[in-house]
Amino acid sequence: MLEQDGLAPSDIDACMRFGAGHPLGPLALLDLVGIDVSIAIGESIGAAVPERLYRMAEEGKLGRKVKAGFLEY
Repeated sequence: MLEQDGLAPSDIDACMRFGAGHPLGPLALLDLVGIDVSIAIGESIGAAVPERLYRMAEEGKLGRKVKAGFLEY
């Protein structure tokens, strides 16, 4: 949705929180866990890791711990 429809990360998270009843949106959760940690988890379980996450990690956008990720902190 982020890449295909151009929705803002905060809008995607709001849809999941309010529409699906999740306590935290998926992109906020990735920021909380850390983009680097999320990549490591995905690779260790053999899941397809989106190229966007690798690009974010290369740019140093690792989530809340560096105040730069999908959302602004």
